[in-house]
Amino acid sequence: MVGEHKTGLAVVVTETTLFAVIAFLIISSNVLNIAVLSKNNILSIGGRCFMMSLAVADLGVGLLFGTALVGCVTREALIDSVFPGCFVLGALNHIVYTASTISLALIALDRYLAISRPIYYLNVLTKTRAIMVTLIAWTLLALYAIALGLIDSDFYIYNPNNFMCLPNYNKLYLWISTCVICGIVPFGGIVFAYIRIPMTLRNQRRRIRSLVAGSGHRRNQIGSSATDKSSTKAAKMCILITLVFFLAWAPYGLLNLYKHIRGEAFHEEVSPSIVIAVTCVLASNSFWNFVIYSAMNSSFRKATFGLIKKLPCCSKETPVENIAINAVESAFEL
Repeated sequence: MVGEHKTGLAVVVTETTLFAVIAFLIISSNVLNIAVLSKNNILSIGGRCFMMSLAVADLGVGLLFGTALVGCVTREALIDSVFPGCFVLGALNHIVYTASTISLALIALDRYLAISRPIYYLNVLTKTRAIMVTLIAWTLLALYAIALGLIDSDFYIYNPNNFMCLPNYNKLYLWISTCVICGIVPFGGIVFAYIRIPMTLRNQRRRIRSLVAGSGHRRNQIGSSATDKSSTKAAKMCILITLVFFLAWAPYGLLNLYKHIRGEAFHEEVSPSIVIAVTCVLASNSFWNFVIYSAMNSSFRKATFGLIKKLPCCSKETPVENIAINAVESAFEL
């Protein structure tokens, strides 16, 4: 480890505040997400189910990220001394992070299927089937996480640099398999879906133009304008989702790759502050998931503000509050 020295109070306070703020943002946003999804029939059947899966996974990320506050404040591996505490927390970390990425891929594929084959989508993806797909995905991820811990007894260890029990990819084949299953495959599904969605919308625009070609110039302009707007919005969403996912996961993957290449020299070459920064960026993705997939959805925003208005503290609406609400809604528009 770089430069063994006693950590100063300012560093402890800064790191503790950073961890606490990120944990609060993740937990509060996803609790709100779950509350809105459970009380409102917004989105499609599959979309609502997969969005709930994403919210639960991200809530788990926030709760487990909050456990780092114990080590951050005490600077002692208290969790590591409790058997089998580190194995359980490490496996749970592996499950919720990978469940989050799989849920993102399911949401993307669900949207693509709903747009490209709407009739087939309504007939095939029922609520029961969407729930079954979600449960099967979570079960397989849980079995995979447990199997990794059984294959390598030191796979889940306490990392003093980020104060959590996390996977330790000492064996190359475990790192490669996890990257493929939990990183490359979901990312590929996301990229495929969000590239195909704008293309599908453009094809639909062409079909609409051909159908209304003889119905008048004005009608054709209106139909073209609406589909152009949908295509542009889908393209923006595609770029944003892909960029955020890549920026969140790429540093973590590259850091683990470098750790595997350098071995013991890694701890001498990489500062703990870099490890903390990469960990925080990865965890913060669970908050940005809420912003991108929920807060940017107009139906979700309306349901959210409707839920907030029912709270005792917000039951009375004033013109100032209306202006604030409208400002927040406008800020989230793409």
